[in-house]
Amino acid sequence: SNIVTFVPSIMEQKKIGYLFYELDSLITLHQRKCERLKKVKQGLLEKMFPTEKEDTPQIRFKGFTEPWEQRKLGEIATILTGGEAPKDAIKSDQPDGDYKYPVLSNGLGKNAIWGYAKAYRVKAPAITFSSIGTLGYPELRNTDFTPIIRLKVIIPKDNNLNIAFLKNSISQADFSNNASGIPNINTDSVKNISLKISLNQTEQERIGTLFDNIDNLITLHQRKCEKLKNIKSALLERMFV
Repeated sequence: SNIVTFVPSIMEQKKIGYLFYELDSLITLHQRKCERLKKVKQGLLEKMFPTEKEDTPQIRFKGFTEPWEQRKLGEIATILTGGEAPKDAIKSDQPDGDYKYPVLSNGLGKNAIWGYAKAYRVKAPAITFSSIGTLGYPELRNTDFTPIIRLKVIIPKDNNLNIAFLKNSISQADFSNNASGIPNINTDSVKNISLKISLNQTEQERIGTLFDNIDNLITLHQRKCEKLKNIKSALLERMFV
């Protein structure tokens, strides 16, 4: 009750209040769109990739009827594991001059960026996923990078295997771990993960493109939301005494 605050005229109060009301409404709008897109994506993933007991998905693009085949991940992809951070790397969330290649750790999302290095270990495109703590969450990496801290990297052996299709197929794999302590998955276990794969390259490409487009929309709304939050924060600091 003893906090001192400065109050402008009622007209200025209304204008300031309306401005931030509009910003909050826009932020909420993009957050809701993002959540809806995530739900749509999850629903499509469950229906466009066969379960372990199925040979075909529940939903397919028109014109595709061939049964999918089961493959071990190690049969169709090379598996790498991250190690120590490179000596020529800097710990940073932004590239700096010659330090332009991202160094990715076992984190998720933005937290996966450990720093940047002058060179890279893995040539993009490739898939990464977390193998300790929170398991799974495959990400498609389109920039050359270096993995560290047990981050798993998956590189298709066949150039004709659509990498976006493979990434979404992996997202449906079972990464459950019943061992005590911190959940983890080793390279041999990753190689033995069973996936149902369409052998039709056109079907792979259409499925991969569909989910790429959804991911891009999700990222778009996330970025707009972050920009609006930054604008709001800057205005709050400058528009109040």
